[in-house]
Amino acid sequence: MAKSATIVTLFFAALVFFAALGESTDGGGSTEVVREAKWDMVRSLRKQ
Repeated sequence: MAKSATIVTLFFAALVFFAALGESTDGGGSTEVVREAKWDMVRSLRKQ
C-alpha cells in the first residue's frame, strides 16, 4: 500500500512539473487537465 502511494505521489509530482512546463509554452491550456488529475488522485487516496 505504501509503495503504491509513493508511486502515485511521484507520478503526480511529474504531472505537475510537466504541466508547469507546458503552461509556460502553450499559454496554460493544460491547467484544466491538471486540476482534473489532481482531484482524481485525491479521490483515489481517500478510497484507500
